[in-house]
Amino acid sequence: MALASYTAQAVQRAILLEDRSDVALTLQNAMLTSLPEPPHLDLAARYRPAGAREQVGGDWYEAVVTRAGWTDLMIGDVIGHDIEAAAVMGQLRSMLRMASWMSSGAPSHDLQRLDLAMRDLGLETIASAVLAHVEAIEVVGRATWQLRWSNAGHLPPLLVDPDGTARFLESSTGTSPLLGVAPETVRHDDDVRLAAGSLLLLFTDGLVERRGESLDTGLARLRELVSRTPIGDVDAFLDRLLAELGGDHLEDDVALLAVRFGEL
Repeated sequence: MALASYTAQAVQRAILLEDRSDVALTLQNAMLTSLPEPPHLDLAARYRPAGAREQVGGDWYEAVVTRAGWTDLMIGDVIGHDIEAAAVMGQLRSMLRMASWMSSGAPSHDLQRLDLAMRDLGLETIASAVLAHVEAIEVVGRATWQLRWSNAGHLPPLLVDPDGTARFLESSTGTSPLLGVAPETVRHDDDVRLAAGSLLLLFTDGLVERRGESLDTGLARLRELVSRTPIGDVDAFLDRLLAELGGDHLEDDVALLAVRFGEL
């Protein structure tokens, strides 16, 4: 009788854990909205849960065409791997999405407003994020792309030039703190002008981190792979990255957001 009771309890616990994983994955998928289709920009995104079902968590992406007409790109990661992390992720993503839509164009201001709102609203969590602002500007009578971004403790975006050269976009002021750590910190922006045919890749750490190796090794592997992978169709490009870097056995959940810049 005791053995039967223990077995029944174990089965119930397993069912409960599976149900929680299903709820977390359903919640996360529901929060990953469809991408906009701004003129001259080709956007694609992917979300993949970890191979272990209980590892669904706080990775997310977003893209918004703002009230002023430019495009903002976002990627983020809330600490944790459970339904609570997925729920908090949804709150942060929605708050930043609204701040971005109403923005004056400075990603650093939007991230700082989010950080202050987290504190004032009692949202006790820690998260990383990158917010990038894409705009067509005129320089010496010619239209060109300008990218302005701010990084809150996240991995740097990867920029691929039209010739295939790939480089990480590091902040000129060093690493800014994570969201939820020091909300009064003044954040900063960096900017770069981009040629048509360039591609920007935003990603979370599940794409590059591996047990037993340094993060620098994973980042170098990603840059080398991107440098030798023809971009072509952006959706197919992301699928190739996922297939080569993780396959069906990802150790952590992964969010990817890519944009290719077209001719103006």
